[in-house]
Amino acid sequence: MRKFLLSCLILTLLVFSLAFTAFAANSDLPADYVDENEFILASFQTTKNFIKNKANPSAIEDACYWIIDNKDKCDIKYVSFLGDLTSGARLSYAKAINDQGLSTSEWLNIIADDKDWEGEFKALKKSISVLTEEGIPYGLSNSRLDLYGDGYSRTSNLGEFFPVSDIMPEGVQYDMFNDANYYTIVENNGISYIIFQLDCYTTTPALDWFNATLAAHPDKYAIIFTQTFNDAKGEMYTMWDWENGGFQGIGTTDLRYMNLTWYDKPRDGEGLWSYAFSKHDNILAVISSRVTTD
Repeated sequence: MRKFLLSCLILTLLVFSLAFTAFAANSDLPADYVDENEFILASFQTTKNFIKNKANPSAIEDACYWIIDNKDKCDIKYVSFLGDLTSGARLSYAKAINDQGLSTSEWLNIIADDKDWEGEFKALKKSISVLTEEGIPYGLSNSRLDLYGDGYSRTSNLGEFFPVSDIMPEGVQYDMFNDANYYTIVENNGISYIIFQLDCYTTTPALDWFNATLAAHPDKYAIIFTQTFNDAKGEMYTMWDWENGGFQGIGTTDLRYMNLTWYDKPRDGEGLWSYAFSKHDNILAVISSRVTTD
C-alpha cells in the first residue's frame, strides 16, 4: 500500500509557503490567523526565479523582513529554503559534450569558475542573512541545480556560503551530518519538534545519520524538508533504485550522466520511504518542493 506523509497527526503546525511571489512583503495577516496552539514554518521554494541574473533579489529580502515584522504575531518558528536555490551552472553537461565536443574534465574546469552561479549564492545569502541577525533559525535544502556541475558531483556551495554554524542564531539547538544535512529543534507549548533539512537525492551515509538521530529523539515530532520525495502529483518521486540496479533513468535530467560511485548510493521517493522514513513513527510531515517526472 502506497503511503503518504501528511501533517495530520496533530493540529499544531502550519506551513506557510512563500514560493514564487513576494506576497508576504505586501500583505497583512489577520490577528487570529494563527490559533493559540499553532505555529508557522515559512517555506521559500525556487528562489532562483528571483536571483537569476539579479532579477529581483530584493523581493526575497522584503519577504524576510515581513517574517521578522510578523514573527511574534504569527509565531513563526523556522524558515526553510527548499530546492532550486540557484539556476545552476550556465554550461550544461549535454551542451558541453554534445554541442561543443568538450571532454568531461574540460567541462568541469570551465564551470568551476562560473562566477555567475557563485554570484547567485552570494545574492541569496545577502537577502536572507537578516533572519540570523534577528534570531530566526533557517535552513536550506538543495536541488541538483545547486550541486557542482548540475549534479555531476555532490559538491555544493552550501558549506561555503551557508555553513550551519554561521546561520544558526545563538542559543538554537541543532546538529549536523554536514552542511547539506542537519536538524534544528524548536519548541511550541511544551512540544518539541525536530526539523530536518536533507540534501536532494540523499546519500545512504546521510540517511544512516538521519535514522540514528531520529531514533535518539523518539519524544519529538519530526518535520522534514527535502526536494526529492514527492513529485508535483503528490506521488513518490523515484529515480534511484539500488535494489534494482541503481539509476532508473526516469525523466530527462543530466543525472543519467553521473558517476554513481560519487553519490554514496543516493535515495529519493520510494528509497527514502523504505530506507528511512517508514522506520519512524514520530514523523509529522515531509515537505517537498515542486518536482516533476518529465
